[in-house]
Amino acid sequence: MSLIRREADVALRPHNNPAEGLVGRRVGRMQFEAYAARSLVERMGPGATLADFPWLHSDERSDGRWLDDWLARNAPGARVSLRSDDFAVRRHALSAGMGVTFLACFDGDADPGLVRVGARHSEEARDLWVLTLPELRNNRRIRAFMDHVHDAFKPHQRILEGSA
Repeated sequence: MSLIRREADVALRPHNNPAEGLVGRRVGRMQFEAYAARSLVERMGPGATLADFPWLHSDERSDGRWLDDWLARNAPGARVSLRSDDFAVRRHALSAGMGVTFLACFDGDADPGLVRVGARHSEEARDLWVLTLPELRNNRRIRAFMDHVHDAFKPHQRILEGSA
């Protein structure tokens, strides 16, 4: 949903630098890691490197340059087995053992069929923000909701950070 197009009054966004023209509060820091299905890790064997695994990637409609750059640095020569702009498709393919992709730790760690692959990738963390438009920031209803979201995330910081 777009705040700018007024499709919503408040949004949660994972980004280290919120979009210009939006105001809000940081509610946590989300860690992302590379995950694979246990079955894929077993098939690949204990000596498999990140470059040996097939990868799941966004297609040209999404901005996947960050993953291209990451793969070039951390898994040179890795092949992409699936491209889709739909996160749900990539998530299902991940669970089915079709490849490796990055997930928020709160999602990947909660799925007993998935395991983290490779070393910890702390550079992939993103701040999580609750945001609104500047003209709505003093609206009592919006402010109360944003305060509630901020407070509701406090006890879950370790899960967001992937250290729970």
